[in-house]
Amino acid sequence: MDLSASEKPAPDNKTILHITIISIVVFLFALFCIQLSERSENLAPLWFPTAVLIVALFHHPARYWLWQLLAAGICIVAANFILYGISWFPLPLVLINLIEATAGAWLLRKFLHAKDPLNNLLSWLKFSVCTVIMVPLVSGLAAAWYLSPQSGSFTQVLTVWFMSEAVGMLALGPVGLLYRRGYFNIATKSKALFDMILMMAVSLFACYIGLIYLPFSFTFVIMVLIWTSIRLPRFETFAICFMATLLIALMLNFKLYTIHSDTSLSIQAFSFIPLLMVLIPPHAMAMVMHSFRMEKEHIIESENRFRNAMEYSAIGMALVSPQGQWLQVNKALCKLLGYSQESLLTLTFQQITHPDDLSADLKLLDDLYHGRIPSYSMEKRYIRSDGEIVWTLLVVSVVRDHQQQPLYFISQVEDINELKKTEIVNRRLMERITLANEAGGIGIWELDIKTQVLSWDKRMYELYHIPFNTPVDERVWRTHVHPEDINRVNREYSAALKQRQPYRLEFRLLLPDGEIVHLRNQANMVCDKNSNILRLIGTTLDMTEIRNLTEALHEEKERLHITLDSIGEAVVCTDQEMKI
Repeated sequence: MDLSASEKPAPDNKTILHITIISIVVFLFALFCIQLSERSENLAPLWFPTAVLIVALFHHPARYWLWQLLAAGICIVAANFILYGISWFPLPLVLINLIEATAGAWLLRKFLHAKDPLNNLLSWLKFSVCTVIMVPLVSGLAAAWYLSPQSGSFTQVLTVWFMSEAVGMLALGPVGLLYRRGYFNIATKSKALFDMILMMAVSLFACYIGLIYLPFSFTFVIMVLIWTSIRLPRFETFAICFMATLLIALMLNFKLYTIHSDTSLSIQAFSFIPLLMVLIPPHAMAMVMHSFRMEKEHIIESENRFRNAMEYSAIGMALVSPQGQWLQVNKALCKLLGYSQESLLTLTFQQITHPDDLSADLKLLDDLYHGRIPSYSMEKRYIRSDGEIVWTLLVVSVVRDHQQQPLYFISQVEDINELKKTEIVNRRLMERITLANEAGGIGIWELDIKTQVLSWDKRMYELYHIPFNTPVDERVWRTHVHPEDINRVNREYSAALKQRQPYRLEFRLLLPDGEIVHLRNQANMVCDKNSNILRLIGTTLDMTEIRNLTEALHEEKERLHITLDSIGEAVVCTDQEMKI
């Protein structure tokens, strides 16, 4: 809900101080500009109060705008009364100034960044279009409509008003937009204030000499201000441009310099366009130089970040030329490869790459060079300085110029030597276990208790005569258990789960073709911290041949006993030592 003027919060003491300071500045500038316009016949009137107000409103919270406008309006009216006496005539013009300042501040807030209004050339163009062209033009039309019945020349009033506001805003506006509290303390500590004062003295003296003694004086002034914009930052450049504008105004006021009007111009105010044009080139150059300096700072900052990240990285990093020469290496890479930094920079990566890995690396590097891939990674062996082979994980990317031509490669080299050795040992161990299991006919399985999903190796599928990689669960193996064994298996299996102990089950499988297979199932349990069973991991052994041999041996033994019992002869059995 909007507040009426009477309901708007009153400013605090700090805000009142700021409003008072701005109002005093407006009053002094109004006195200066009105006096300047009165005493100079050749100068298109300069008007700085509107620029001061626009900048102040831009920085003030909107709830305090009314207080600032009222205070500034009173100060402008007071300046007119002091110079011309009490009259109602200037009141409409002051009201136009206040409306103009409000519109200009609103446009700047809409199109410019609050913390850094003039951060690039585009923002300066937005500022110029809004407050140097549009707002002065509209306010000039209002002023001309008000003054033309008395002056008799609508066009002349419009152009004089527009030129005075435009020059004032272009000269003073950027200074106010960029000024921040505490600038002088910071500038004094960094010697920026001293540099600005020195450059200001040199520039203003050069401008004075150029205006008095040199031909094409405004061209010389522009060159001096452009030189200033190249040497100094934005704020300092805009401040010197503003002081140069004041210098020219004072010289015109005291008849030290005269602008020669072109009698062919129908509107005499146009003869003061050179004063406006003095400001545009150095302002534009200041914004270009600011963008260049900011870009340079970003590049330096990025380079510092990359340099620090590379130098203090825990893994090896290097910059490599397209020819394979090491351009820059960090300490971690030197330690990994066993070379000093100086020695490594004299080599190419091809010289210390294991011959078996070189062709694959070069193939990937060629694809990266020609843009077929954005980056690549590979496990690669390097030959250390002592001849030892070290395994690494290599990740390579490319940096290209604006024409997309490769400048250098960025290589990240991570030591995986211990991991690779462990992997080789584990692989050999798994090979031995697999071969042993296959030789012994042992199947390995794992059951997830929660999902009841079984994981079988190849031997398990062979034992159950199920096609390899067929999805299996607990229900699958239960359906293959012999019907006479299923109750016993379920009972022993449930008891083992309840007691959370390893178990061993022996049961028969009834295959679809009627064949009976004897199996021995053994398993251990994996539990969580609460003793809940997570998985069962076990082995299955085909006992059919052993059971058949056992049964055959038992039958043979029974036949032998029957035979011995049935014959009438005495039979004695002795060992090699003739013991019975």
